[in-house]
Amino acid sequence: MQRKNSVSDTEDVLREEFETRLFQILNTNKTLPRSKDQVIVRVKLDNSIQILWKDKLLSVKEIPTIFKQ
Repeated sequence: MQRKNSVSDTEDVLREEFETRLFQILNTNKTLPRSKDQVIVRVKLDNSIQILWKDKLLSVKEIPTIFKQ
């Protein structure tokens, strides 16, 4: 019998997806979050990513990474 996906399973998949990706917050933002501030990562239906801090959309760019397995 196959188990249905739960919300926690979905969160785990998303968490794993973002643990291997790096995003740089650009200086074009008026104010910048500090290093330990929490941000919200939003994945839209078209798979684009938005990063919000204090209810404000941040300008970001993804940094290409190479991870050794």
